[in-house]
Amino acid sequence: MASGEAVGVDSWKTGTLTENRLPVVRVATSDGAAHPADATEAAALLHAAALTCRTHDEVAGIHAHSTDEAILTAIPPGSPWTVAEVQPFEASRGYAAAVGTDEDGGRFLMVKGAPEVVLPGCRDHDGDTTAQTLAAEGLRVLAVACDRLRTRDEPDDALGRPLANLELLGFVALADTPRRSSAPLVAELRAAGVRPVMLTGARCCPVPRRCPPARSCWSTCSPTCPRRWRSR
Repeated sequence: MASGEAVGVDSWKTGTLTENRLPVVRVATSDGAAHPADATEAAALLHAAALTCRTHDEVAGIHAHSTDEAILTAIPPGSPWTVAEVQPFEASRGYAAAVGTDEDGGRFLMVKGAPEVVLPGCRDHDGDTTAQTLAAEGLRVLAVACDRLRTRDEPDDALGRPLANLELLGFVALADTPRRSSAPLVAELRAAGVRPVMLTGARCCPVPRRCPPARSCWSTCSPTCPRRWRSR
């Protein structure tokens, strides 16, 4: 090998290979029925998910997570929920949660997060197939679930308990669209003999399926991806 020869390039996905814009494009209910984000049928699930989103003006200096911003942008007016307390998303936990009251006065714990974290806490759930189907289309998937609280349950206690006995409400799917320049750039690197590696924390690599022209360009994805995409 010649001195200084480059044999590989590592690139982070979000905001580098993609546009780092995460619009909500679809929701799927617990029975697997999918709806566009702007459909009437999507409103109830989006409002439920939005209960866990911390808005810009709740705490000075705290900004909403990018997925929270996308959900808050997508929700239609007229939420039936009143928030009591929010537990913001933390990567180490894998979900955000909130306690809120619906329009009938019922108090609920609402949870929104990674399907692999939320689904095990759901009772009688059968949602993993739906989550995998959405992820296989290159979408970032969030599971939404809830639990009705007893009158004596304090918000802090409800938010501090391990996830259990939740009712799965459905999934929110967001798209992180690849930049137009990504596929040509990666193709040029390969033509020059440089092996590109995409780094992503996504549950399943979103770019190859989301952008067919780029599908043959990626050499490998993050080791965390269960499908371990390789170039074809």
